[in-house]
Amino acid sequence: MARSRVPAVKDLESKPAARCRSKFKVGQLVNLDQPGTRSLQGPYLIASVPKQGRYTLSFENGDKVENGKEFDENMLVGAD
Repeated sequence: MARSRVPAVKDLESKPAARCRSKFKVGQLVNLDQPGTRSLQGPYLIASVPKQGRYTLSFENGDKVENGKEFDENMLVGAD
């Protein structure tokens, strides 16, 4: 009986993660829907995607929103 090959860590790291897609891209305009508020805030620009489903935002002049705080994807709504 043939043994199945277990991929090495290096093999796993080199393969693209098909399911690790972010909903928004850097530079995209979004509005922020914060819990406890009745209206959307923004629009803001996606400044970075530090990890899947988490984003930092900036104003159009490049200043960070809330000192670079990371926001969950479910708190953001596309603005364009």
